[in-house]
Amino acid sequence: VDPQYKLIRIDSICTPDKEWYLLEMRSLGNVLIRGFYGKPVKPGKYPAILHVQGYGSTMIPQWGYQGNDMVSLVLNIRGHGNSRDNIDPGFRGDPGYLLYQIHDKEMYIYRGAYMDCRRAVDFLFSRPEVDNTRMVVEGGSQGGALTFATAALNNDRITVAVPNVPFLSDFPDYFRCANWPGNEFAGYVKDHPEIGWEKVYETLSYIDIKNLAPWIKCPVLMGVGLVDETCPPHINFAAYNQLSVPKEYIVYPESGHSIPAEFGNRRMEFIRKYFGMK
Repeated sequence: VDPQYKLIRIDSICTPDKEWYLLEMRSLGNVLIRGFYGKPVKPGKYPAILHVQGYGSTMIPQWGYQGNDMVSLVLNIRGHGNSRDNIDPGFRGDPGYLLYQIHDKEMYIYRGAYMDCRRAVDFLFSRPEVDNTRMVVEGGSQGGALTFATAALNNDRITVAVPNVPFLSDFPDYFRCANWPGNEFAGYVKDHPEIGWEKVYETLSYIDIKNLAPWIKCPVLMGVGLVDETCPPHINFAAYNQLSVPKEYIVYPESGHSIPAEFGNRRMEFIRKYFGMK
């Protein structure tokens, strides 16, 4: 797919140190996706940080790294935020995002979502101001799953990965230990007996981060909320335990699906360590 990258400067949020742009590009299926790109004003080569998003959220420039020592890309995958032009199943009802094209592994929405992340990496590698030897992907919940997937499917290009409370892992066990999203899939199978659980699990196996994790080649830091009922530690570690790279995890014993802001500081320390930055 021809990426057709397009950058539109957003004067209202540019600063003396960093310029921000609306990014438009084409991904799998020629789907139009968007994000926000921030680059330091001072000429040079900079490390890049790709921010990927939680389920149903809308990414905005303010959620990206604001410092002037890294390039920032805040991505809205298909069906999220300002990337709904071509695919917009919403997040409730049948099919809804999780169930969209679940009957066909080639057309399942998360195949496209994972390729949207890969296209974002393609974009970063196309930029003359990006140091392509220092590239990190990070995100929480669905963004944690997208972090695993991006690091796995771009394992020759991602330098560091920092997922927290990752989603989309170890599905058969996941559906036994958490009410949602298993209840959506159970309702779907009940309404579509011609599809059945076997087909659902077959499709999900291709996007299960537990299955993708062994492909990752970069260091990983994972944050975990011990009382998370949405993405329980069981599924976080199902993927983490498949990693054979330098890895660390931080458990927050009293946290659920939202871990403390302190993890953001730990994340940046981890990134800077592997980037050789102060």
